[in-house]
Amino acid sequence: MVDYSVTGTDIDYKKAIDCAKSFSATCGVNCVILTTEGEVVHEERVAGVGCEFCHLLEEITGKPKNCSTLHVYGSYQSERFGGRYIYFCPSGMVYFASPITFGGTMKASLVGGPVMIIDKDEYIEHDILEKNSIPPERLPEFEQLLHNFISVKPEMVNHYARMLYIVSTYLSDDDRYQIIDHEELQIQQQRINEYIQSIKSDEKVVKYPLSKEKELLEAITEGNQETVQRLLNEVLGHIFFSSGGALDIIRTRVMELLVLLSRASIDGGADMDLSFELSYKYLSEMTKLNTIEELSLWLSRAIVRFTNHVFNLTDVKHKDVMFKVIDYIKRNYMYKLTLEDVSKYVFLSPSYLSKIFKDEMRCTFNLYLNRLRIEKSKIILLSGRQSIVEVCEMVGFDDQSYFTKVFKKMTGVTPAKFRERRGQSGN
Repeated sequence: MVDYSVTGTDIDYKKAIDCAKSFSATCGVNCVILTTEGEVVHEERVAGVGCEFCHLLEEITGKPKNCSTLHVYGSYQSERFGGRYIYFCPSGMVYFASPITFGGTMKASLVGGPVMIIDKDEYIEHDILEKNSIPPERLPEFEQLLHNFISVKPEMVNHYARMLYIVSTYLSDDDRYQIIDHEELQIQQQRINEYIQSIKSDEKVVKYPLSKEKELLEAITEGNQETVQRLLNEVLGHIFFSSGGALDIIRTRVMELLVLLSRASIDGGADMDLSFELSYKYLSEMTKLNTIEELSLWLSRAIVRFTNHVFNLTDVKHKDVMFKVIDYIKRNYMYKLTLEDVSKYVFLSPSYLSKIFKDEMRCTFNLYLNRLRIEKSKIILLSGRQSIVEVCEMVGFDDQSYFTKVFKKMTGVTPAKFRERRGQSGN
């Protein structure tokens, strides 16, 4: 945990810590103050457990959970979606985040959670035993940790997220715009100046280096941040040198460069809508920058954001979307449900959702939905006296013959024969 016991930036961390304590005490939910790099400033724990659960899963399955990257993603998304964002962690727990902003730029964030929004027994069956293939003998360890988790209705999470947003707004100051971290600025300016001196000593260098710009865009597409920063300083050096220090000219060239960076991030796999939103956000901020130093540091940080978005957050984004999709399916499988319905819920196109669903779940949307419905129907068949037609309707099938066909394909027997044999399938 990072020591921010004093106010080292725009943010009054002592005040932020007091607010995190108040939020946790009032809502009964853990609250973490996080930097934009994912470092924990303060963690207020009043209920349940934190990442111990994920760590136990990671130990047994050998699959890293990357919780820090996930919470940075959630924080960036909260900045994007107007101040609050609810998301799932790799273990299926729910978190919510809100940004602490200064001058319209996120400097840190508040992250609340974890909480559960599904039944614990169902969670153990599907998310622990089935999805992660946990050995039964290790189950008591998970049950002990789960005992301390807060379990709430989904609407309560919205209330928690709204309260956290109010707290983050109180800690933010959007009335002033500041460029911070002078050490970072000095280092960048030193490197740019060194490159300008090398240009002056080389009589052959007169034109704008299109080849370096191309290398820069390729490096962004590949997510190579070290190379990106070096090439950016060199391109900026050319811009500053050729402009003669005219701020308007520099601003125009930097604006053109930012648009190219946005396109490069899309080529590298970034979400198109988010890349465009970032471009618009950063272009709007340019009017508040009044010096060459501010412009160069601002662009440098914009590039870090674009490259982070291309590589560090893409996988996390898909996992977050899939948790929401699966949760939505489990809560609505008994109704008429289509890929289009779910895609609207997660704000993705049906074709794109179909692709990432197949990539993440290793099956199609319809196959997953039918499997879930058949599993639910088996429980009803063995525990109730409902007719086959009633069972069919209860699990979301609108045609009994189709239900029977799917059931037999997946179990080897018809629903009636399955009930007669008390669950002994034909497979």
